[in-house]
Amino acid sequence: GFASVTRVAGGNPAVWNDILATNADEIAGALRELCSDLERVADDLGRPHPELASALDLIDRARTLGRPPH
Repeated sequence: GFASVTRVAGGNPAVWNDILATNADEIAGALRELCSDLERVADDLGRPHPELASALDLIDRARTLGRPPH
């Protein structure tokens, strides 16, 4: 659940300073992409007859990213 997703954020905040500074462009791009994806899902789910495909696709992509390597 939520605790698993946020566990990494519980680490030493000083470490995040270096991570964010070193990877700022990549992180910013990933956040923009995520915001776009979430906006599309919100729009699709907010329709009178919700369209589920974008939400299911986002969930599937997240599941795939979360899999450990073989």
